[in-house]
Amino acid sequence: IVLLTMVKKEHKEEDQSITSASKTISFEQANLYRALRVPSADSNPGTSIAPKTDCNCYFINMTVNSTGTLGSVILKVHNDWAPLGAKRFRELVEQSYYDNAKFFRVIKQFMAQVGIHANPQVTKQFQGQNILDDPIGVHSNSRGTFSFATSGPNTRSCQVFFNFVNNAYLDREGFTPVGEVVQGMEVVDGLYSGYGEGGRGDGSDGRGPAQGRINNLGNAYLDQYFPKLSYIVHATVIPDPF
Repeated sequence: IVLLTMVKKEHKEEDQSITSASKTISFEQANLYRALRVPSADSNPGTSIAPKTDCNCYFINMTVNSTGTLGSVILKVHNDWAPLGAKRFRELVEQSYYDNAKFFRVIKQFMAQVGIHANPQVTKQFQGQNILDDPIGVHSNSRGTFSFATSGPNTRSCQVFFNFVNNAYLDREGFTPVGEVVQGMEVVDGLYSGYGEGGRGDGSDGRGPAQGRINNLGNAYLDQYFPKLSYIVHATVIPDPF
């Protein structure tokens, strides 16, 4: 299982910027990037992204609960962008894997992350069940796209993140977009973000959940310490709605 943790403390000795895809990024971006890699000018901000229906793709309807308000998000998953990732994502949706999964890491102006199962026993079943990487560069991590998280080459498993903004600097680092939000981006924008990056794990430091504890304890832990987190009520494959 991929774990995406805040690593600012672990890398506090590294105060230089890093270079990715021939572009130098800031220290703040570097910390966010590292948090997508270790286990232990924005595009149009509109609420919908115009779909193209003539494609090698499928659609997902994802019902999301944000602080008691339900919203619908339609995802278009592109087999031609990331065939292995698209296959894995569909398998997980058809198994209801994402039902009741919490958006446990929501960082405004960056991304929202989900994909640790509500039941820790199911999480354990997926340990080591990684898929190979898809080719990079087919599509960018632009606003509204979503990609699998990784902990290095060929380590994609279950966790995905939704890009709030254009995160193109991630493109050449193994984060291959699998699909995009084509309806309901306002729901994604409205995901609860009050907890921020992970911290001590009990909320006493004003920070978010500890991912190791989510893996070990599931939603029982999150419901106790972080009750405001948005979550996926249900996700299902649907016919082309357009």
